[in-house]
Amino acid sequence: MVKYAKVDPNTAAATVLLTLKSTLDARQLQRVPHLLLKTGVITTPVDAAAMVVRQ
Repeated sequence: MVKYAKVDPNTAAATVLLTLKSTLDARQLQRVPHLLLKTGVITTPVDAAAMVVRQ
């Protein structure tokens, strides 16, 4: 980060980088459409599990 993004060393030391998972958990994903429905952004419920392809 310091070298390429020109972030100062103290800020870079305090930064936590994301860790990405190689699998999806439909239960965790379901929070997003649930909140969108609850806040009125969408009007029809969405089932996140129906969009996750099982391997």
